[in-house]
Amino acid sequence: MFQRLRRLAPELVAVPAGPFLLGATAEQAGASALRFGIPLEWCLEETPQQQVELPAFRISRGPASCAEYLAFVIATDHPTPPYWHGDEPPARLRDHPVTGISLNDARAYCRWLSTATSQEFRLPSEAEWEKAARADDGRTFPWGDEWEASLCNTAEGGAGATTPIGSHPRDASPYGCVDMAGNVEEWTISKYRPYP
Repeated sequence: MFQRLRRLAPELVAVPAGPFLLGATAEQAGASALRFGIPLEWCLEETPQQQVELPAFRISRGPASCAEYLAFVIATDHPTPPYWHGDEPPARLRDHPVTGISLNDARAYCRWLSTATSQEFRLPSEAEWEKAARADDGRTFPWGDEWEASLCNTAEGGAGATTPIGSHPRDASPYGCVDMAGNVEEWTISKYRPYP
């Protein structure tokens, strides 16, 4: 039983303590708005760029998969995401990131995972997530500063749906996190508000 519960825990990567650059400069925000054809106001919400100091932490190597979330659903009788067929995800999506869950669903999953594995799990803060994705050298994307649509699953790459977690290994951050520049949007514990 203990081995089975240990397998429930996601693979974690270590992110060292220290400073990193959170957010974007106004120039970077403008370039992103042009590159991705999104409103400048959205990009400016990530300004001003600032140095943030974080303690060491561990974070999941990738987003939670449908198979991982299924273990939670089975154990707790939690409602399933709307696109699942009945009580489980379509077989072809088991290694894809779980989608269509609310912030409360994500928090409930973390609480259950903590109890089931006797380890503490929670959603990362925005700063933790961003440091895990970008590292501490000020890069724009997990792989560097130049946008490359072929390195991740985004609208520009043309996949049109989620892909199995880790399908784009060249998008890995310097710490080994995958799917942080595409595939799905992810929840954090930080409130959505302008930077100070």
